[in-house]
Amino acid sequence: MAKHCIGCKREIGQGQQECYICGSSQNYIRYYLKSVIVFILLLVAMTWLGYGYIDKRINQAKRDNTIQAGLEMQAATKKIRELEQQLEQVNVQVQQAEVNTAQSSEAANEEKLKLVETEKRAKKAGERAGWLSKENRRFKAKIKELTEKLSAAKTVVQVRTPQAAPTNSQLASLKQELASYESQKQTLVSNISSKQKQLEASWQQASGGAPVSPDMVAQRAQQLEQATAGEKNQVLLLDGQIEAVKKKISDIEGGSS
Repeated sequence: MAKHCIGCKREIGQGQQECYICGSSQNYIRYYLKSVIVFILLLVAMTWLGYGYIDKRINQAKRDNTIQAGLEMQAATKKIRELEQQLEQVNVQVQQAEVNTAQSSEAANEEKLKLVETEKRAKKAGERAGWLSKENRRFKAKIKELTEKLSAAKTVVQVRTPQAAPTNSQLASLKQELASYESQKQTLVSNISSKQKQLEASWQQASGGAPVSPDMVAQRAQQLEQATAGEKNQVLLLDGQIEAVKKKISDIEGGSS
């Protein structure tokens, strides 16, 4: 009875251990053992190569991740430094702003104190102007009374001695009186100018050269008027007395000629 060879598939005798044509063993285990061993060796080699490749890829990935993490860390460190510099600049600006605010507050307090002091001086000047105004009215009343008495006395003298001629002593007395009035007027004018300069200096110091509103200008003009009201009234009164004395001198000089 014949059977087929495991290797070449040709007919060989039953019970024959090897093929007489191809030489293949007819034992399935012995026939496929080499193939199995080669397959196992190939599988082991491929596994070892695959493991090496995978390990290499893993190490490469680790290195890439490490490099990427280092770059990201450097970028983050640089960003942190930039933010710290910006924060330091902001802190410097905040400190400068606090210093400027403190200086502005101090300047505002100084200006406020100057304004209060100016208001006090203006109030004192107003009170003095009121007192001078009262004194001016009292002087006017006194002068008016004396003028009336002098006029009455002159009338009596003229009635008693209508033919009496003015003497040189009377003319000299009137000129001396005129000089005294003019000297008093010049003193009052100087006082007015001095007060005006003092007030303008205090206003300039209080405002610090800043623009002045129309209301403040009107208020200053009122303060100046109050501060110099007494002197101005006395000047007007002296002007009237000077004109009266000049007229008397003119009349006397005209009568004597």
